[in-house]
Amino acid sequence: MESTRLVQRRFLTRITVEIVDKGVAVSERTMFNPRKYKVAFENIHQEGTEVNPSSQFRFWATIILFGLALLTGLLQLFGQDVGGWAFMVWVVLGIIAGVSYLMSRETFLVYGSVRPQLIVYKNKPNVGAFTDFMAEVQRRKQDYILKNYLLNTAVGSSADAIHKLAWLKNEGAINDTEFELLKAEIVGNARWGSTAATIPHSTN
Repeated sequence: MESTRLVQRRFLTRITVEIVDKGVAVSERTMFNPRKYKVAFENIHQEGTEVNPSSQFRFWATIILFGLALLTGLLQLFGQDVGGWAFMVWVVLGIIAGVSYLMSRETFLVYGSVRPQLIVYKNKPNVGAFTDFMAEVQRRKQDYILKNYLLNTAVGSSADAIHKLAWLKNEGAINDTEFELLKAEIVGNARWGSTAATIPHSTN
């Protein structure tokens, strides 16, 4: 069964990624800043770059706020009047900073270098759903490239097609093996005057 839609949930955020005719449509529903955008197939790389962000500012903010809460609690314990509200304020702010820090550490994959980029979390909703969806994205992308760049290559336009193919390889849309196979097929089509082409589906 083909997987053309992936729904990923984070804290107060619902991300829907769906395969459409010319690429992938992304819808991010949040409480404060909902947005929608599309990523063209040409801009989706074959391999994703894993990113594991870690905010040093949020980390130290969490440590400092909980430190202030601890200090306030100790002062109250030893009879110092620092205000009953101070302890709770530092605790609440520390919890907010801690949750924000933990959220910033989620690992995600970036497919592409041109904005807007396709960004997905490899464990949401689970690894299997993510793997199936990205395999379908790559398959649809390759079919799109075949249809829009390589089919009906006439003898006089074979150099043009190879140039477009090289651009796609440089952009990361196809890998080296696919480039060589498709280049050979274009040259063969030009030599024999054929208008048919096939594209190998990557097994990665």
